[in-house]
Amino acid sequence: AQIYKSNVALFQFNPKPLTNLLQKTRNVFKLKRQQYSNLRNHHKEASMINKSSLGARKMKRTRSSFQSKVFTREYRRQTKRERWSSSRYYMLNVKHLWYRRFKSHAYNFCLFFLFFSNYQRG
Repeated sequence: AQIYKSNVALFQFNPKPLTNLLQKTRNVFKLKRQQYSNLRNHHKEASMINKSSLGARKMKRTRSSFQSKVFTREYRRQTKRERWSSSRYYMLNVKHLWYRRFKSHAYNFCLFFLFFSNYQRG
């Protein structure tokens, strides 16, 4: 009877500590994800700022800070959709597809073939 009672006490479902644990882990994951996204955005913006102020850095360092400020403002004004639908990212996604790689070759070949067949027919 004693063993039975202890087992019942062990397996009684008490959801509170379990939910607390889950909540804690979830909060930790949220925090980590937030930190990571902040870091990523910061790196993106920083690299873009450095690219934007390359010309100003060569002569004097006067215009670079103003330029970078303007650039970040312009960059923030874009929505995420606009940013990722821009052609550069599109080509990044589509780069390795064969009809992107060999489109020009196929096009040239077709033009040549059309021209050649016409020439043969007169």
